[in-house]
Amino acid sequence: MRKTRRSRVKYPGLVKGVNSKLRHEYMDEDYIDKLNDEEKQWLSNFNEEWLSGNFSHKGEIFHKTVQEKRDCYNRNNARNRDIQAIAKATGRIVDYESAREMLEGLKYNNYTYSFEDFMVEYLDRKRLVTKDGQKGGDGEK
Repeated sequence: MRKTRRSRVKYPGLVKGVNSKLRHEYMDEDYIDKLNDEEKQWLSNFNEEWLSGNFSHKGEIFHKTVQEKRDCYNRNNARNRDIQAIAKATGRIVDYESAREMLEGLKYNNYTYSFEDFMVEYLDRKRLVTKDGQKGGDGEK
């Protein structure tokens, strides 16, 4: 059997790079470096179950009943259907905080952009297809 990059990582439930981008915002543990190996393995296993519905990891299974496992699967499936999360993960939209930071101090001919004006211009620049049907993506109109 071929080894994947994910299977070579010691704690796959803690490494964003081997997980779906949809899960990244839920993997916000900033204290991992303070944990010992046993605690890291526990948290990795828990994240594998809770975030991705994966019960084939090494170690203890936390969600044992059919209903608990179903809840984990449902959470993951709902996240996979979330249009806004998918758009955010693929870079098609930015979150409010990122947009606000980009917007601060942005002026054009002494006119301060409103958030709506900024988002319209931002999305126009990210548009993948121009009005005439040609592939753009770099803001061509």
